[in-house]
Amino acid sequence: MNLIENIKDVELIKTMPVGDKILAGLLVAFIGMTITFLLLMFIWGAIELLSKFTAVKKKEKVKPAVPVKETPKPVVPEQSLQDDFELVAVITAALNEYTKDSNTVIKIKNIKRVADASPAWLNKKTKKIWR
Repeated sequence: MNLIENIKDVELIKTMPVGDKILAGLLVAFIGMTITFLLLMFIWGAIELLSKFTAVKKKEKVKPAVPVKETPKPVVPEQSLQDDFELVAVITAALNEYTKDSNTVIKIKNIKRVADASPAWLNKKTKKIWR
């Protein structure tokens, strides 16, 4: 008798040597994994086949290439010193309110504008939200 037939009967399992029991267990595990893998491959193939038949094809219109005109950068007038002081006062007040600690002394020594480091997809999304 082979191992698969031996593990069908509980009484025969009790009399089997340990090596045969381990081999039978590995054989059952291999058969189970093989069946699972084949079924998953079948499901994957069915999904791929259905996606080919149900996919909506978009017709892309080919637009002629338009040369990009370089626009001159707008000239930004220098802000007055008063505007800078107001900005420092607003930022300081906001930080004091955020910390809610009256003992903390906040001094703003320098304010620099930094380049926007957020990704383009986030900028596009936030522009839609705030419009």
